[in-house]
Amino acid sequence: MNTRKNICFLITSLNSGGAERVVASLSNEFIDDYDVHLILFYRNNNFYELDKRIRMYTIFNEPRISKNIFSSVLLNSSLLLKSLRYIKKWKIELMISFTTNVNILSLIISYFLLVPCIISERNNPNIYIPNKIWRFLRNKTYKLAKNLVVQTDFSKKIFSSIVNENKIVVIPNAVDLSLLSRRVNYINRENILLTVGRLDENKNQKLIIQAFKNLNLVNWKLFIIGDGVLRNSLQRLVKLYSLESKIFFLGNVKNISDFYNVAKIFVFSSRSEGFPNALLEAFSFGIPCISTNCNSGPAEIISDSNSGILIDVDDIGALEQELLKLCSNEDLCKRLSINALKSANRFSMGSILQQWSFIINQSLR
Repeated sequence: MNTRKNICFLITSLNSGGAERVVASLSNEFIDDYDVHLILFYRNNNFYELDKRIRMYTIFNEPRISKNIFSSVLLNSSLLLKSLRYIKKWKIELMISFTTNVNILSLIISYFLLVPCIISERNNPNIYIPNKIWRFLRNKTYKLAKNLVVQTDFSKKIFSSIVNENKIVVIPNAVDLSLLSRRVNYINRENILLTVGRLDENKNQKLIIQAFKNLNLVNWKLFIIGDGVLRNSLQRLVKLYSLESKIFFLGNVKNISDFYNVAKIFVFSSRSEGFPNALLEAFSFGIPCISTNCNSGPAEIISDSNSGILIDVDDIGALEQELLKLCSNEDLCKRLSINALKSANRFSMGSILQQWSFIINQSLR
């Protein structure tokens, strides 16, 4: 007789992204203990590999865009009803959903089917604010959650105005074990500055490009991993600076460990974050990191001047100063690398899974 519990993760897609990475990692890790189901609203191109034992249900093959309120109601009603039927059919005993819109629909299903639901917010709630309708629904439905998982104390403080603080659990992201298994020692590094993230205004890669140009670093290269709406604009800027032979746009890559293992310095320039996976990964690989001290996340990863360097948002002068310091001081780089590796144990998959397991087991009682 099968006594394993049925749990179901719900998310928009498994496209490249932080929340998607967490869902894939948790699904793969928990498959040994539970019958894991995964509901995707849209297939897109699944960026993350899943254990073959995970039962996956995709509602639509492609993303659908609502042109007006009427079409939005129809679309979300369809997503809700199809998800509800699946949850009911497979006798799901616990739902775990990620991102605001999915959380709201999941909590409505939870209410009607009396299935407990853990929800998770991954973005900075002061920056990513839903429109009036979704904000109203969020404020009403989030009270129904068994738990709300956030990544930082900053987010917990914000959400405590709409959710009982006792229900809010702070669990940072973990670094995937399969990724860490490919980590090599911080020795014989090439003169490469590395940054990873979506190419948009918030990630602010323009700041790094301008600092790199101003410093005129001899025998150094800048690798930019990620894609987004500003790619063409940033490439034009690089061409304007005549730096095409020194700055390289690599798009989204699956062999990210190869770049973490050769880069000498990691640079992160965001104006805001929820909890930055790319920074956490680079940090866990022992790369000396320079990051903006934005809300929220970097200061909960890096101890300034001990395991990395924090600078003010948009402070190009500070970025240039710290880059020069690291580029010319091998001993400082090695010290930051050693301290980062010691501190990164807090974000091991084992530690994070233990925290998730606790609230999942509580919800399944």
